[in-house]
Amino acid sequence: MDSNTAVPPAYVAPQPVQQPKSRKKMWVIIILSVLLFLFLLIAGCCTLLYVGVKKAMKSSDVYIMSVQRAQASPCAISKLGQPITAQGMPQGSVNENNGSGTADLTIPVNGPQGSGSLHALATRDNSVWTLTSLTLNAGGSQYDLPAEPGPCPQ
Repeated sequence: MDSNTAVPPAYVAPQPVQQPKSRKKMWVIIILSVLLFLFLLIAGCCTLLYVGVKKAMKSSDVYIMSVQRAQASPCAISKLGQPITAQGMPQGSVNENNGSGTADLTIPVNGPQGSGSLHALATRDNSVWTLTSLTLNAGGSQYDLPAEPGPCPQ
């Protein structure tokens, strides 16, 4: 038999059937796709919730009043430098109901000379918020920031 002679079709081995592996592969791809979709859906929902809560807290009157008081306080400026900016996610709660409420917030802040946090306690009466306490925690010490700006208490 020379090399140019074709092998008769009767000698060609039949191709193995690949269907079971293909189906198994298809199910693995489908399951992984569904799991990826669920993961992305949950991650998206968590991100939207985080952003929504952060935006709500940062737009609250207590948050705005606290940051403004720190930015105007000679005590806070002497510890953190100027400008003082709020950074990150505030922690705590703001509860309002029919014109009254309470708030307890911790707000991360920083400036050119350091970082710290503001701890604000406030009450709401007749739809008006009043800061009852604002404390700057910086450099391992606490400083009360009164309504009237002044130097740090000794």
